[in-house]
Amino acid sequence: MERIEIDYRQLRDRSVRLSELNLKLNEEIGKIAEYTKNTDIFWDGDADEAFMAAVIHDITDMGLFLGRIDDSVKAMRKTVELYINNENEVQRMIGELLHERKNKV
Repeated sequence: MERIEIDYRQLRDRSVRLSELNLKLNEEIGKIAEYTKNTDIFWDGDADEAFMAAVIHDITDMGLFLGRIDDSVKAMRKTVELYINNENEVQRMIGELLHERKNKV
């Protein structure tokens, strides 16, 4: 019987890195929002409204993107958790079978 070797640690590590990058990106988006608020005083009339509408649209889109990244990180972590649980269950079942086999001999 051939044993299948799977390394879930790489998926776990990538989910941690992606989560860190997502947090950093969220912080940068906050800086953009703050910068925009601070520069708003230089715009006037229609130009101001158009600029603010464009920035709000972009920040909203970036927020949606961050949400998708967060959902992906959660899915990656859940996958790792399920894999570990299933691997432990398989090992437990193999141990029981080997124990039963040993007792029959």
